[in-house]
Amino acid sequence: MGLPLVQCKQKFSAMDMQYKENLREWISEHARKYNLDDICYGSFTAQFGFKNKFCAVDVVSSAAALIEQNSQDYSLNFLNALDALSRVNVQQLLAGLEVAKQQQTVIVNQARSFIETKQIVCAGPFVYTCLEEGTKHAELFSRPLVLAKLARFLMESWVIINKKSRGLPFLLSAPLS
Repeated sequence: MGLPLVQCKQKFSAMDMQYKENLREWISEHARKYNLDDICYGSFTAQFGFKNKFCAVDVVSSAAALIEQNSQDYSLNFLNALDALSRVNVQQLLAGLEVAKQQQTVIVNQARSFIETKQIVCAGPFVYTCLEEGTKHAELFSRPLVLAKLARFLMESWVIINKKSRGLPFLLSAPLS
């Protein structure tokens, strides 16, 4: 797309106006080129003062990441995620958003690893792969929401590569750790 790296590393609100105004158009243009449907979509937003503006997906991702952050005590994690939804705990919501970004990066890297190393097997009536114990970040995939995100992303990616497997169930196993 030709965006300067300095602009990409900034938050959207701090980017130069020329890039902010054209970004949606550039993304949509590249999405059509690579057949990525619905990459830009409408959403609700919440704004706390002049500084913090969150779309609904960001809030949901942040809360989900906070719930699954430590798998030891889900009830405490749930209460922390609930606290992050109040206007006084914006920093906690931002911290959850950073955790969600890290989780998403790990998911994409793991999916890329599965595909590049040909670990996805089409076994006739279904498609499967196994996340081996000892794999980097394996403890992250023992959490149900993160595992479901990985499975969905892998399934969508695999169907693009291997059209024969469209419509087949996808099985992903991971250690509980």
